[in-house]
Amino acid sequence: SNNPLTSLKDLTGLACLENLQDLRLQDAQFGQSPVCLLCNYATHLLYHLPYLAMLDSYDVTSQSVKELAEVFVSRKKFYYEIRLRWLEQVLGNQVEAVRLEVRPILEELKARIRDLTCAAKDIEMLMNDELPFMQFDGSGLGDLLTSKREALVQRTAYLETQIETLRGHVTKTEESIQKNVSLERELLLLELETGGNVRCEKGKESDSWYGVCSDLVKSKFNQSDYEPHSLSGLHVRSVYKIYNRLLRIRFDREVESVVERRDGNKKRGG
Repeated sequence: SNNPLTSLKDLTGLACLENLQDLRLQDAQFGQSPVCLLCNYATHLLYHLPYLAMLDSYDVTSQSVKELAEVFVSRKKFYYEIRLRWLEQVLGNQVEAVRLEVRPILEELKARIRDLTCAAKDIEMLMNDELPFMQFDGSGLGDLLTSKREALVQRTAYLETQIETLRGHVTKTEESIQKNVSLERELLLLELETGGNVRCEKGKESDSWYGVCSDLVKSKFNQSDYEPHSLSGLHVRSVYKIYNRLLRIRFDREVESVVERRDGNKKRGG
């Protein structure tokens, strides 16, 4: 009891102690460990330490109690597995949507390149066939055809550059989607590991706190500090609200302590 354990992950490390029978993390005489303030901490212990006989002075040898803990944790895991699969599906759908949007544009550019290439080849064949005659007729047709062929080649090169630029844009968009989904996956795993005591909520621009956080971050940006890196501005792409049960409890207790001290000073001053 009254030790510095603060997370469920710390408790999981006790699973290797197979001879541990009696575990007390909160006791009326010796005090309470911070981890006891977390939701589902007892269930977490009963699941990972099924050989426990006593927990916080309570008898936990009943098979029904341990089965209940196992069912609860199994359902939690299944819930997060479903959410992780959903994230994978979202990733696939978003990537496919980007590709579908770009596909007709790429096909049109490729078709135009084929037409230009064919036209350039036709002009080249014509020049090869008629070159001996065009050199002596003084009409300037040879120069005109040469100029026309060069214009077609340049236009083809430009369209090919457009295709590469578009493909690069698609690649960057897919990488951005992948990063966002990876972040969401990590946050879900964090929520699972902490038994829901730490979770994150992705904000929307319509949320009041989203704008407050975004404005705060932007207000701290000083362009002169980043001029060597050619950065002229800051764009907030997303804002997350973090719920941490233990930190919230500590904060509330600290506020209560401050209020009590203030009220005590007022009484003494009065």
